[in-house]
Amino acid sequence: MTGSAKDQAQDQTRGDDSDLKGLVEEFSGSNGQYYGLQFTRIGNKSGFTWTFNWAAAIFGPIWFGFRGLWKWGLPF
Repeated sequence: MTGSAKDQAQDQTRGDDSDLKGLVEEFSGSNGQYYGLQFTRIGNKSGFTWTFNWAAAIFGPIWFGFRGLWKWGLPF
């Protein structure tokens, strides 16, 4: 791949990232910027990306219930 072709591919990828971020922000509404950044961070890695949900960690069964995951929340 020549230098200019590589630059074009990187520019296209950056454009795709900003398009995705904009779509995620529009879809998620009130916390759009947060979710846009999270999806961009996840999308930039080729493997697994560690994330942590404080609400799920602290309020486990209650969080499962609010998310509609009754099979996981009811055994607690």
